[in-house]
Amino acid sequence: MRQADRKADILVIGAGPAGLNAALAAASAGASVLVLDENASAGGQYFRQPIGLEDKSGGEPGRGAQTSAEKGRDLIARAKAAGIRIAAHSTVIARTGEHALAFVESGADGESIVEARAAAIILATGAHDRAIAFPGWDLPGVLTPGGVQTLVKSSGARLKGPVILAGSGPFLMPVARSLLEAGTNLTAVHELARPSRWLARAGRMVGHGERLAELAGYAAYFVRQRLSGARLDWRFGSRVVRAEGEGRLERVVVARCDAHGSPQPGTESVREAAFLAVGYGFVASVQSAALLGCRLLHRENAGGFVVAHDEDMFTGTPGVFAAGEVAGIGGIACAAIEGRLAGLCAARSIGFAVDERAIVAARKERRKRRAFAALVAELYPVPRSLYDAIPDDVVVCRCEEVSAGAIRAACAPWIGDASSLKAATRCGMGRCQGRFCGHQLQEILARENGVPVEDIGPMSMRPPIKPVAARLLAAWGERREPVGAASSAAQGVGGPDSAGP
Repeated sequence: MRQADRKADILVIGAGPAGLNAALAAASAGASVLVLDENASAGGQYFRQPIGLEDKSGGEPGRGAQTSAEKGRDLIARAKAAGIRIAAHSTVIARTGEHALAFVESGADGESIVEARAAAIILATGAHDRAIAFPGWDLPGVLTPGGVQTLVKSSGARLKGPVILAGSGPFLMPVARSLLEAGTNLTAVHELARPSRWLARAGRMVGHGERLAELAGYAAYFVRQRLSGARLDWRFGSRVVRAEGEGRLERVVVARCDAHGSPQPGTESVREAAFLAVGYGFVASVQSAALLGCRLLHRENAGGFVVAHDEDMFTGTPGVFAAGEVAGIGGIACAAIEGRLAGLCAARSIGFAVDERAIVAARKERRKRRAFAALVAELYPVPRSLYDAIPDDVVVCRCEEVSAGAIRAACAPWIGDASSLKAATRCGMGRCQGRFCGHQLQEILARENGVPVEDIGPMSMRPPIKPVAARLLAAWGERREPVGAASSAAQGVGGPDSAGP
């Protein structure tokens, strides 16, 4: 990327539904926009583009996956037509100044570290699977639902052998459908939540017909599959207790659970499996937000620690806005409208004229989407007993091989935050930088010390926030040339003065 191309009025981190809609909204106001995404192509998890099928429709990897890919291609095409620059294979690693970020750029000439600067930044970094450790979760063949969905959507991969999907949350439904459409031998889905939770909240579902129709569509699909002879066993109030095998996954032990997620004695059963995908919803990806100094709030069942913001998606950090799952798990529709709202408000904050009626309409739509997201969070709670059930000898931090027992042993009254426990155990210091073990460390410390998770706080983040080769850092230091300030309609003008949750 040329140095001139690294400057923009607005820099968007993440090219999923929230990021692309934010970019389009900002561009519609006349702002120049640069979008960074670490994946091979734009689209994010929902609009993920199949490798080698960017210009095709139909065929593998399955009707459902292709439909979302086609929607993504339309959105990406609109963004490019609007003059939005999308930089794929671009991984943010550090903050280098006010509204300036360093990122690893991968291209035909190899990798290098470059810098980008803008008058405003929109965080649309999404979320990742909430994985909770259990005996055998580190066996080859044990994955997350998001990882499986990526394999299917990107390459049409067909996992060989019996596959079991487990955990909790509405995301299990599209993953199950993608697996079936790809021809995978999906034998069972173990959903921890119970249908009775839906019945108890039926009255609050009025007014959310579009989202309910989507869920009903998945249910109808699975009924048709069952009627056509598919042997898919869908169990509610059930979860994985442990995974077993010699060298790789061979079988899964499941059990019926009580209302608190604890296995009921005498209900264990064994299922053969070559692959197991387990996930309990999502955790917001807040590493870039922490890097920029944004305030983080804990939202149980809505992504853990998420970025605080006001009704215009302003984070309280000058010139920084947030949208989508990083601001709280809400789903595709919520991410899209929050992206639009953030894009309009970010453009307005740096002096571009925007239609205030569009902002008012977006706020209203966002409130509706967030109300449904809150309802879904109640339908699929993550029982805290899952963290208590992690045996002491099970490794929680797979990067640094730190066990649950080692974490518990290090807990003490004078260790009152996640960062201190991280320093004491090295949990979260490996390649993933706490993405998969961080929330587990927070929960264990909170339980051991008898305090709310919000009092524990998130892990501290130090640059680089993603693994980067030392040679790239050295080369960057030798040739570093600061990027000049972006030209904007009103350079130096900040955003709103205050932020709320």
